[in-house]
Formats: sequence, structure tokens, C-alpha cells
Amino acid sequence: MFHKFKVCTFALIAFGFASYEVTAGEELMDGVRPFICDGGAIVFLETNNGWVITADPTAEVKRTVNGWRYEDPLNGDVWYLREEGRSSWVIDGLSEDGSFKFDCTDVADSVSQVVSVIKPRLNDAIAGTQEALARANANLGIAEQNRVRLLADHEAELSRVNRALELAVQSKDELTKRVETSKQLLNNNLENYDKLLKAAVSVPSLGGKLIKLRDASPSDRNDWIRNSSLGKKGLAGNGLVPVCIKLLRDKRDLNEACHQTLTEFVILEGWD
Repeated sequence: MFHKFKVCTFALIAFGFASYEVTAGEELMDGVRPFICDGGAIVFLETNNGWVITADPTAEVKRTVNGWRYEDPLNGDVWYLREEGRSSWVIDGLSEDGSFKFDCTDVADSVSQVVSVIKPRLNDAIAGTQEALARANANLGIAEQNRVRLLADHEAELSRVNRALELAVQSKDELTKRVETSKQLLNNNLENYDKLLKAAVSVPSLGGKLIKLRDASPSDRNDWIRNSSLGKKGLAGNGLVPVCIKLLRDKRDLNEACHQTLTEFVILEGWD
């Protein structure tokens, strides 16, 4: 029943939180409660619409007196995460296979330390990206009307990237400290940090490439998708990624949700 939560830390970051909007002005860790249960990560996120689990957006999550209640409307699974004692958490649940119980670890305190270290570095990378975009706009040499329109497009894209990166830091660093019990997992997550930092420089151009792909002719669009990671990996995946790729390929549909989903996919997989 917990297999859906047992995914790599970076994948949870990329796909698990992007659609939730946290109330503006909160501190980075406010409204976020990460736990490790049965070897899997569970992150509760408080949004404007209540509590959610980042890796399972269709689930119904409610706050209780001493924890949270989870219900899967698709298969009827129900479980409670509750605090048995000081820093001692457990999950009690019921599914089609019967009842189950797991011990859990609250990693919020240790994760907040990583957030304090990583976020300034990402802020520096974002600032560098903003400066690069400003220099590029100065050299465009196009008519004023086109220049204004392109600048607006860049600012909107940059705003989406900044939001995605801030949420990426939030969710990624919430889960990082679980690797303290495993040296191998720690090494894997350090590689993911490097990948995210490098992506901060190149991400602003991804949205433009997706729009260019949408506007290409049907044959060019099919060839591009077939010969890129979108066709080689994305179509064989799960969730929104293959759905959005088919909409883009067959109907030239690149709505906001798919635009963000495919941008995050390319961050992880690259174009090739």
C-alpha cells in the first residue's frame, strides 16, 4: 500500500508538489511536515485548500488532534498518522489486504537545517539567471512592440521557474535527512543537489523550446518528440507526463499544467 510513496527524493520534488500553492509570506518550512514511514517518505503540505500529501494529490487528507487522517478515494485505503509519544509517530491503517501498522520518524527539524544551507545557493543561481536574461533583452535589437512582448514572456516564464525552484528546495530538502541512516542514499541525494543547481541556469529556456515545439508543423513536431526524451522516456512513463506529451503531439495542446509538467520532466531527463 505504501509503494506509491517509495520513490526517489528528486522525483518527489519534481512531480509531487508543483501544483500546490502555499500561502504567500510563510517561512520555507511552515506548513510542511515530512515523515519517513516503512522506508518511504510522506510529506504533508498545508495549502490554501487544506492539507495534502505531495506524492498522492488525489488522496483526502485531514488534520486530527494528534496527527492526520488519510483516505484513498480510489481503493478505499484509510490510515491515521498519530503521535504516540514525544517524537514517536505511528501509522495505523486498513486496506483490502487487512490492517497494518508502521513506525514513523519526524524529520522536520533536521530538514530545516538543510533548507538554511541550500536555499541561499539557489537564490544566487536565480539572481544570475535574471541578470543573463536582462543582458539578452538588451541585445535583441527588435521593434519596441516585439521587445515589450518578449520581455513580458520572459518575466512570466521566470516567475514560473522561480516558483518551481522554491517549491523544489522546500520539498527536496524536507526529505534529504532520511539518508542519514544510509550512506548510499546520501551519495545519491548529493548528486541530485548538483543536478538541481545546474538546472537553475538552463531552465528558463525550456519553456520557450516547448512553445516552439507546440507551434511546429505536425510532421516536425512528431519527429522532434519521437527523437527526444519526450518520446523515448516520457510516453512510457506514468501520470501526467505521457498524457501531456500526447496532447502536445496530437492536438498542439500545451496548457499551463502540461507546460509546467513537461518543463519539470526535461529538467530531470534532458532533451536527448
